[in-house]
Amino acid sequence: MQRTGTWIGIAAAGLGIILGVLGLAESFGQSPAGVQLYPAPRYLKALARPTEAQLLDAARIVVRQPYGMAALGKAERGWAVYVFVPYNQDMATFAAITQAWSERGVKAIAIQPWEMLGVSKANYEAQLNDSKALLHGSDGFKELAHFDPVFYPYLPPTTDVGRPMKGATLLASYEPIGAYLDKHPEIEHVFHASGGSNVYWCLTIPRHCKKLNGNWIYLNAIDIVNHGLEYPADVWNLVEETIAKPVPHVSEGTFTDPEGTDLHWEMTAQQALRWAAYAKLPIANNHMFLYPLGTDSTRFEGVVAGTANHIGFMPRMKVTLSEHGRVAKVEGGGRTGELFRSLVESPRLNQLPDGKPVCFPGVSECGFWFLSADGMGTNPKKVRNMITLTDGTTELSNVWERERAGVQHFSFTSGTGPFEIRLAEVEKAIKAGTGVSFYNADPKPYAYAYEHHLPMGHTAHIHNYFNTLRWRLRDTGEWLTITRKGRLTAFDNPEVRALASKYGDPDTLFSYDWIPAIPGISVPGNYAAYAQDPWRWVANEWSIIRNGTYRFFVADYQLTKSPQRN
Repeated sequence: MQRTGTWIGIAAAGLGIILGVLGLAESFGQSPAGVQLYPAPRYLKALARPTEAQLLDAARIVVRQPYGMAALGKAERGWAVYVFVPYNQDMATFAAITQAWSERGVKAIAIQPWEMLGVSKANYEAQLNDSKALLHGSDGFKELAHFDPVFYPYLPPTTDVGRPMKGATLLASYEPIGAYLDKHPEIEHVFHASGGSNVYWCLTIPRHCKKLNGNWIYLNAIDIVNHGLEYPADVWNLVEETIAKPVPHVSEGTFTDPEGTDLHWEMTAQQALRWAAYAKLPIANNHMFLYPLGTDSTRFEGVVAGTANHIGFMPRMKVTLSEHGRVAKVEGGGRTGELFRSLVESPRLNQLPDGKPVCFPGVSECGFWFLSADGMGTNPKKVRNMITLTDGTTELSNVWERERAGVQHFSFTSGTGPFEIRLAEVEKAIKAGTGVSFYNADPKPYAYAYEHHLPMGHTAHIHNYFNTLRWRLRDTGEWLTITRKGRLTAFDNPEVRALASKYGDPDTLFSYDWIPAIPGISVPGNYAAYAQDPWRWVANEWSIIRNGTYRFFVADYQLTKSPQRN
């Protein structure tokens, strides 16, 4: 459909003009130059101001969900479930889930972060203020310090991002949680954190490995009053199986996105088999690894670009890779880019004390920073959580959006891998000639990192929303399209749609309830202006949603044939 008015770029527009112009874009409008745009914005209207009744109805659904990153349906009658909630947990949401769980014979206990640390709430809040660890959508630049604390000591001492706080974000929580569980052996069932699953949990606190039952991603009403929790588990699983099936036969791939990402990789048959082992994992539902590690490729080159990360938003950042996936250049990004460049260029990370360059064994070229394999969401009903972005949280305030199907998040890692592997496990793997971690990675780079006291981890995420991902099959040369403009093509698979029809209309089941409005991409406008200050745009869009005048609302609806909502 054609747009019906003149678009004014946000760089020259005041708030009132922006609000008015937003209403002009319709469906798949065209830019003034006549270029076809991407899928138009959407937002489920029920999420703008959920009612108390909607909250309890949704809670009764969420405690039955047996699949995904936070499958509360795994809790069995008679269990006492302990939830390590983050600061700013909406306790009305927790109370609704507690009631719904109790109706199923499960008792839920919230452990507040100050209780976990053994301090008063006032003391905890003073630490929180001092460390600047309450994260908002405008704080995208803080990710370099707060996502993975291992890199904090390598940032410039004059940086203004605050410092990682023990017990706050995901990777800063494991040590105090492990200590808390040591003191409370009666705790047998735990839910915790917005990501990581039992991959990180079991690697960092293996003595409590079996206690984790899933993530905790239900901070407020937006997290549960959405149809993502009703998305049928068998359909969800079949979608992921359908996507992963061709992976062992892939010889090369491409990934493009209108924000500027343009990647290409090539791989051998043996490398494809290694990739297939971690592309889809039972421990990583809704977090598929749809491109491989650079070490599982003979060539991996291109550019990653975007304006969002796990904490919030930033001016567009562009990361150029060498032919083997090493970070060669970081451009733009505002304060985020400045901080990441300081890590990429850090002599302490690129040069050993004897003056030799850092060269991880088994890695194709010298250097510290490489593109990491990271996840794509597969649930079409998940949405961005604007409450965590505006009100702040000690969790990763923008991590929820990467759960929606087709949203890809990239990250960058040391030449070892995206997280630390315990030295004893590394030495054992070297002796046995086996791999380590769920990537089945070569243990020698980890041994090198321990020998030279180099950090192991990942950070600097970049989110893409409208990507097109293609794989080439080795035997036939045929190119398969896995995503097209942010939509999973598995949703069109006849077998998948046949199973979905058991629940209702497949088109309804696979439609998105949230698509972001990005000027020049999903609505007409000036992307370059948007990319200078994306948080300003996102916050303005939320104000329109909250006041009920958004032109792209999706009316609430019954997702399946069997009513699950009042």
